[in-house]
This record gives sequence, C-alpha cells and structure tokens, in this order.
Amino acid sequence: MPIDHPDTGDVLSYIRAKEREKPVAKKIFSLGKTVATPAALELLERRGYSANALIARHAACDFGDLDAHDHQANLEAIESGGRIFSVYRLCDAEWLKQVPRSQRHKIDTLWVITNAQNDEGVRDATTVLTPSC
Repeated sequence: MPIDHPDTGDVLSYIRAKEREKPVAKKIFSLGKTVATPAALELLERRGYSANALIARHAACDFGDLDAHDHQANLEAIESGGRIFSVYRLCDAEWLKQVPRSQRHKIDTLWVITNAQNDEGVRDATTVLTPSC
C-alpha cells in the first residue's frame, strides 16, 4: 500500500512547533563559514524549515537519515579531520520511519556537508545543498 505524505498545514505547524521545543544541542566540531545554495534556500522556504536548525543538528552529531555505516564514518571523520555529511529528509520523523530506505530519495532532501580540515587543521566551510546540485 502506498504511503501518502501528510503535507497539510496542520502537520507542518505541528512539526515546526516540535522543532522549536527541542533543546539547543552542543556543537561537537567547527563548522567554518556556513553557506547554502540557492536551491537549498528555496526548498527550505517552500517547506518551512530552518537552515539554522539543520546546521545545529549537524554540528551536534545528529546526522539525520544516515545508515549505521555512514554515521560511524562521520564519527571517525570528526576525529581524523575528514568531511562530515548529513542527510535531512524534510518530512515528519514518524512518517519517515514508515518509508522504505529504497524510496526515501523521493522525499524532499537537503544535505549538510562540512569540509575536511585543511593543512592548518581548520574546517573552513559547511554547505547546505540539495542532492541535485
């Protein structure tokens, strides 16, 4: 049976209210300069999500919709200075649990990527972008 996305104003209002209730998490690694592509900004605006909230989740090691292998790779990258990658599906978390991983690419998605450390050991940028960029 297909799963319909609950894309009503009431659901979005509920999600936004829940997002505001979450405590501010501690940043675990440096982000450098934060930037976003025009496509990411348009998607955030259209779906009513906050770039700052996604970046805060990323910085607190809430990497979104990653499998265990990719999550572990991010934790290792934090220690080694490698690139850190998060995937955020712009939908209700409970609804997302019902969607098979093989079908999740059809959901509005943003990536947040923090560059690897440069030769001076500095992470110079974190970018919010759509997968199609």
